[in-house]
Formats: sequence, structure tokens, C-alpha cells
Amino acid sequence: MIGARLCRKTACTGRQAALAGRPAAGKTGTSQDFRDAWFVGYTANLVTGVWFGNDDGKPTRKLTGGSLPAVAWRRSSSLRASSSRLARSASSSCSSPSP
Repeated sequence: MIGARLCRKTACTGRQAALAGRPAAGKTGTSQDFRDAWFVGYTANLVTGVWFGNDDGKPTRKLTGGSLPAVAWRRSSSLRASSSRLARSASSSCSSPSP
């Protein structure tokens, strides 16, 4: 069981990453002058980090880790969870050949 959860309160920086009906936790980050923004999150069976920034070191347009990186993490995690359920459902519906 995951001990920490995203956003026990509504005023947290990772609220954009909350997964519906699934326990998850994560950490947002933003570097000085908004050069980098990231979100690293995990569920019981997945850990993923998302980074946004410019490879030339120039600042972004005030991007923070709790905005686009958190949304990208949520969407990616939701897609992975959906494809996992589909794969399990497909494999359970296949029958083994008789000997």
C-alpha cells in the first residue's frame, strides 16, 4: 500500500496529477528562472518522471512542475493503466489448448 498520496488537500502543487480511483504519489519541481519543470510520480506498480525544459538552458514561459508535467504524467499513467487492463482481459479470455 502506498503511504503517501497526491493532494490530501486541494491546495497542493500536484493536484493536476491525481488519478481517479487509484492511489498515487509524486513530487513536483521547478528550477530557478523556470528553466526546468518536472513531475516524478508513482503508483503501486509504476514509477515515471516527466521533464519539460529547453535544451539550451533558456527559461520556459513560467512553466511549473505542477502544471504541464503533472498533466502529462497523469495522462501517461492513465493510458498505461488502461492498456494493462486490456492486456490482462485479453489474456484471460484466451483458452489454453487441450493436450
